[in-house]
Parts: sequence; C-alpha cells; structure tokens
Amino acid sequence: MFNAIILLAVFLTGAAWGVFVVLLAGIHAEERHMTLRGAPLTRTRTATRRVLGVHVHGPAGPAARHTGGR
Repeated sequence: MFNAIILLAVFLTGAAWGVFVVLLAGIHAEERHMTLRGAPLTRTRTATRRVLGVHVHGPAGPAARHTGGR
C-alpha cells in the first residue's frame, strides 16, 4: 500500500513538472516572437494562452455595434 502511494506521488510530481515545462516553453516562444496580437500558431502556444487566460479579442463586427456591445 505504501509503495502505491509513493508511486502515485512520483507520477503526479512528474505530470506537474511536465505541464510546467510546456507552459514555460510556450511563454518563452511568445516573448521571443512578440505575437500576442494574432492567433497562436502551435499547440504549445494555444495551451499556454488557455491556461494563463491570454485571449485575443478581434474588432467588433456590425452586429456588436447594433446591440450595444463594446
């Protein structure tokens, strides 16, 4: 039982480090290319923006102007 707990802890730690490394790579790529205005080009950049909450808002279309959208 104790071995299973240790194995689970090691697995979860590895998964957390994996997510951290992917986010770090995405942040580094975004900073290097300065491409926050456009749509993300790779899955790493898409995941990084989704996790960090960085979204690109395009210009409002005609429907938004007529309904009072900002």
